[in-house]
Amino acid sequence: LLREGWLDGWRSSYLIFRVFFDCLGKLLERFHLQLIIYPYENQPWEKMLVLAARSHGVPTLGYQHGGGLARFNLAYFHGPDEATWAPLADLIVASGPYAYELMAMGGTPRERLVMGGNLRHQYLRNFRDRFPLPNSGVHVRVLVALPNDQDLGQHLLYALWKAFPDGGLNEGIEFLIKPHPMCPLTGRMLKFPATLLSGTFADALSL
Repeated sequence: LLREGWLDGWRSSYLIFRVFFDCLGKLLERFHLQLIIYPYENQPWEKMLVLAARSHGVPTLGYQHGGGLARFNLAYFHGPDEATWAPLADLIVASGPYAYELMAMGGTPRERLVMGGNLRHQYLRNFRDRFPLPNSGVHVRVLVALPNDQDLGQHLLYALWKAFPDGGLNEGIEFLIKPHPMCPLTGRMLKFPATLLSGTFADALSL
């Protein structure tokens, strides 16, 4: 039993996380921090960070990592009553309304959850100034590269269909859909007129 216990701890990286916790404690003793901000995914190393920070009276803020949140990315969600005892950041920032509601429904306490922006896509604020849209009547081809997550890909295609039910024909837009190799797509899965691309991503960029 002792041998199996050590093997189980080794496979779950228990010793690595324990050393990480002790290193964080030493760091917090040396540097008097006022706040710790980290990319939030609810991973084991984050729990060690939160525990170490609390032991030194330092508040924590977890900013949701990445732009999207898949329903089956299970690390973000909690079991029954888990959030009442598991070490979570004092404040958790969601990247948008979809992620906010998904995490709230998945057990993240709403009193700790706030809405934020997607830091990865801040450049889009100045998109029109940097890349002016073509004049009306000019044919436009838009390459849509789908992610390697089927749920996120379907969510993106649904959003495109809601925005352009006719596939952009009235606006002179042609959508080129490039599926990820790990998530193949067939034409029957598209709800709007679009061109489904095969081949490599380099081939898609050369069109």
